[in-house]
Amino acid sequence: MSGRGLRCLAPAPSLARVRQRQLLHDATSWSDVLTTRKSPTLAGLATAPGVQAWKDTDTSRGCNFWARDLHSFNGRWHLYCVGGACVSNHIGTQRTHALESVGSDPMGPYTY
Repeated sequence: MSGRGLRCLAPAPSLARVRQRQLLHDATSWSDVLTTRKSPTLAGLATAPGVQAWKDTDTSRGCNFWARDLHSFNGRWHLYCVGGACVSNHIGTQRTHALESVGSDPMGPYTY
């Protein structure tokens, strides 16, 4: 995994977790909203307040969205995720997408 001071802690289909400057950053989503949290401890992520970092409004990719990987590159954060169409049988519409942070904070916000 590239990036300064980062190490993947628990890769899973629904979250991306990295450590930066003694803080853990967690990005999760179970819908069309990407939520980020930060805490100095892994246990603290469970109760850390969530911040809406991005919301998809495009129904061709904005359902069944889940975070996958979070990387720092050239002073920006890049979140690679999967999203599908807002239809009952969305499995066949799942595609990989990339989001980029507006600034250097992994908490976001992010743009498509």
